[in-house]
Amino acid sequence: MHLTDNIVVLGDRHFPIYLLGADRAVILEGGVSSVVPLIKRQVEQLKKPIKIDYTVIMHAHFDHICGIPGLRKLFPEMKVAATEESAKILQRPKIVANFFKEDAALLEAQGDGQNPSDTMPELPPETIKVDRIIKDGEQWQLDGKNINFYQAPGHSYCSIMAYIPEDQVLFCSDSTGFPIDDKRIFPIYFTGYKDYLATIEKMKSFPISILACAHERIIHGEKLVKEYLSLAISEAEKVMSCVVGAWRRGEDQKTISSVLFNKFYTGNLKIYSEQNIKMCCDLLAIRSLQAAGIQL
Repeated sequence: MHLTDNIVVLGDRHFPIYLLGADRAVILEGGVSSVVPLIKRQVEQLKKPIKIDYTVIMHAHFDHICGIPGLRKLFPEMKVAATEESAKILQRPKIVANFFKEDAALLEAQGDGQNPSDTMPELPPETIKVDRIIKDGEQWQLDGKNINFYQAPGHSYCSIMAYIPEDQVLFCSDSTGFPIDDKRIFPIYFTGYKDYLATIEKMKSFPISILACAHERIIHGEKLVKEYLSLAISEAEKVMSCVVGAWRRGEDQKTISSVLFNKFYTGNLKIYSEQNIKMCCDLLAIRSLQAAGIQL
């Protein structure tokens, strides 16, 4: 699917990979191992060969980096770009090993009959090398257009977003949450509630005709984009209120986390394992209480 004359969406709706450029191109997002065979077929269907200069890691979570070994096989000349924080994370073997365990668990949770060995690298890498560090405010030029990168804290310490002003396209990765369906968003402020809201407010300052998320949704039209960003803020505020209210009624953090899990583990979110989403809900409860100044 083409978003604009030089932006193609690869992968699937769960894990879209954004291909920017023509003869020489850049990929935004690293995806998971299970989408690499699909990407291979999609690239083969393009009218002419594509040379990928860089894959940009929008943040260092498993579902944004585990496709990189497979992508490197498809595009041997490809280099990897990310923030300095992401680069440090990806040099820690224990973390990278856990990422690929989650990658395998996700494939099983999808329940599509695939075997992890069919899509995952035979030997997952101990680390993932980052060849280029992206700084806040950095600008790349591609086919006469600009790609501007900005820090996007809140979901993770290493998150970035990318904006193409000429096309008014914003690639927000997970910075607005995970769309459970067309009307609900799972707020994922894993490193800070206030930072998460501030990042979304920053997005609202850009003219945006297309908001390209890292999962499930691509929103077209300025009006719908504004509504979506407002919904993302509202959903985060509701979770914050729910968590703090339950705490003040005497419920403990684990009980609150369980309530969040039962509320949100549905719809599109079921592509992930229960263990993964339970961990996410634990983090949400903790970050909400911290934001309210409650000591655990």
